[in-house]
Amino acid sequence: MIGVLNGDAALGYHVLPWLQPEVELNYAHEFTEHISDQDLISATVGVVMPLKDCVQLMVGVQEGLWGRNTVEATTYRVQLEWTF
Repeated sequence: MIGVLNGDAALGYHVLPWLQPEVELNYAHEFTEHISDQDLISATVGVVMPLKDCVQLMVGVQEGLWGRNTVEATTYRVQLEWTF
């Protein structure tokens, strides 16, 4: 693999200060040395929960909608982010 290009577009809403539902459209392209580059378009539905000013938790489900030279799969995501 030579590199990866990712793009995300998200739409969310602040229901409560600590609860933010979100829907994302995700695109990933993997550049390879071979002709079989990979493309994947997927959608993610989940919630973002800010725990502190610099920490947030995201829990969601990502579903592959379309793919080329890749597997369209369902992925469960739990992500914890720190910002400085």
